[in-house]
Amino acid sequence: MSEVPVTERDGYVPRYGLSAHRYMAGRTAPVAADFFVDHLQKGMRVLDCGCGAGPITIGLAEIVSPGEVVGIDQEFAQVGRARALAAEQSAPNVRFDVGDLFVLSFADA
Repeated sequence: MSEVPVTERDGYVPRYGLSAHRYMAGRTAPVAADFFVDHLQKGMRVLDCGCGAGPITIGLAEIVSPGEVVGIDQEFAQVGRARALAAEQSAPNVRFDVGDLFVLSFADA
């Protein structure tokens, strides 16, 4: 996997190399989102912007189950990885879509 240049708008520091993918894939909600998980409750709906390959998003879905979590990422390849991980882990209350943080297709709140 080769490195992809980052545009100023992207501001994506880890880039898209194999080492970045391995690092991001190993992250979990209790560790990487520890500042946030105490605010979650069962039944909530959560939007995870910049979900990458999805491991944190799937962890959030476990916490809010039976609520729903939607993960968006601007990279189609990342969304594909996230969908595959969700299928592998049988995560029924999470979905992944290609999306732009600056142009969200979700209502406020």
